[in-house]
Amino acid sequence: MYFRTKIFLAIAASFLFVSFMSLGIGSYLMHDGIAEILWYETNAGGDAPETFERFMHVLHLGELASIAALSLFAMIIALFASRAIARSISERAREDRFLSPSVKAEIKHDLLLNAGREIKTQINTIIGLSELTLCSGKISGEENYENLEKICNSGIMLSECVRDLMDIAKMESPKIGLDLSVYDTQKMIEDEIAINIVRAADKPVKFILGVDEALPRKLYGDELKVKRVLDNLLSNAFRRTEKGQVRWSVYCEKNGCDGDDIWLVSKITDTGAGIGEDGLNTILTGPRKTKNWKETGSESNELAFSVTRRILDMMGGDISAESARGEGSSFTVRVKQRAADDGEPIGPDAAKSLCDIRQKNDKLGSRNRITRTFVPYANVLLVDDKTDDLDLFRRMLKPYGMRIDCVDSGQAAVDLVMAEDVKYDAVFIDDSMDGMGGIETFRLIRMIRTPYAASVPIIALSANHGPRNAKFFLKKGFQAFLSKPFDLADLNDVVNRWIRDESRENALPETAHS
Repeated sequence: MYFRTKIFLAIAASFLFVSFMSLGIGSYLMHDGIAEILWYETNAGGDAPETFERFMHVLHLGELASIAALSLFAMIIALFASRAIARSISERAREDRFLSPSVKAEIKHDLLLNAGREIKTQINTIIGLSELTLCSGKISGEENYENLEKICNSGIMLSECVRDLMDIAKMESPKIGLDLSVYDTQKMIEDEIAINIVRAADKPVKFILGVDEALPRKLYGDELKVKRVLDNLLSNAFRRTEKGQVRWSVYCEKNGCDGDDIWLVSKITDTGAGIGEDGLNTILTGPRKTKNWKETGSESNELAFSVTRRILDMMGGDISAESARGEGSSFTVRVKQRAADDGEPIGPDAAKSLCDIRQKNDKLGSRNRITRTFVPYANVLLVDDKTDDLDLFRRMLKPYGMRIDCVDSGQAAVDLVMAEDVKYDAVFIDDSMDGMGGIETFRLIRMIRTPYAASVPIIALSANHGPRNAKFFLKKGFQAFLSKPFDLADLNDVVNRWIRDESRENALPETAHS
């Protein structure tokens, strides 16, 4: 509120106070005068009733004049107050138009993440239902199967695009940094092999791996962001290669590094369509204005490369590339990491076992090889505030024959576990529910301090990328972690490890096993 407005309001308040005082004093004097006149007229033998009526008339006129004055001052105050409120609103509007860049970035960050989560929820349903139908073996006709498989694959690619957008939004936030920890080098490479074997399954593409036996067995760095860079580059290589090979060489360098620091180097070469000079510049330096979108190399997944560049900038890494149209591409990324566990190398045996991994070509066969054990004795609780996700998860668990209860809030889950009307063999909890989140729900269940609440397996569900990965949830005390969209093989592993009970299974009658 402006200083001038405050002065006006103070003056108006002063006039109002004076008016009230004047009305009170005037009324008192007038009533006192009337009393004296009446006394005088009565004792002097005057006409008292006539005098009384005359002075009451005067008194009423005075009171009406005072009320009119007060009304006028009230109108003045209301005018000043309304102007002050209008100016205050105008000031706030002007302030909103001139928000600081950090505040604008935070608003955009939250908006993109919230929109991304909502989109991913629907995409996960498309992928999950497509996978379930593909695994059912009840699709009539090869063309119908291929169409549904294309829907599923398109959903996966769309999910990756949304993930890229969410990652960009996260990295623009000043709160996001590196999540440093010690990780297993061999396990990190195995994870990337497993993901990309699936990508190559439907193509006549050979996946060749070369691993340096001098690689440290343990590294200290941000494993998730390293895997994100590798995943983007390998995904691009398989996407652009219809036949031939994709070669991934992993080794380390010490050039320019002090102490235990090393350069973790990955060189990814493919025999795909290649990228033109303009497209290559776009990948390495960012998009440029051009009249023809085809010249920008947009077909090379610009979003993924944008994420890659941002991650490398955060970690102090670099990327270089060689490519020509029709001749394939070669990308080399270098990321500085620190050798842990005294720099002990993975050795020749581990390097050979990684290089000997062969791809599986029968995608349908791999789906059908999942054996779901019938466990009608088991009870599970699903906790998620998204109805679509609950429905999808219930369908994925249905072939196991278990009892499935669903609730849409953390508090409802805590109440059920505390009541113990049904003792669940596992509780699956989404991490990003509104109100009470997954971690808070987990903590409150463990605080019940009954033997059942303290030991029931609790599995985290999450569609988030970033620090909330499997390692994060396991460190918090969860027994396992499943990412959305749910992978049928991972879900089957969780059921077999945490829900299946062979002693109860053997006690079932023969008819219950089918």
